[in-house]
Amino acid sequence: MNSTGDKPFSYVRHLREIRDENNKKMEGMSYRELMDWLNSKEYSDPTLRRWAAKCRQAEAALDKSPPGGAARRHPTGPDERRTSA
Repeated sequence: MNSTGDKPFSYVRHLREIRDENNKKMEGMSYRELMDWLNSKEYSDPTLRRWAAKCRQAEAALDKSPPGGAARRHPTGPDERRTSA
């Protein structure tokens, strides 16, 4: 059986290289810089596009709310869950 080092192309090694490259880019970024960097990316996967859109909406809602306001609570927290009555 071949080890991963014998293969001409290893997906695991390639993904680790991408991860390491992104870690170097993100290292030392502030929260705002990280959010701006993530929002600048175009995602080809429909699920990632949907998640990115939801994150942008949540970020916009936080920017509009007063400090400590109700919009700062996590949307799936116990106080925001709907219960059937």
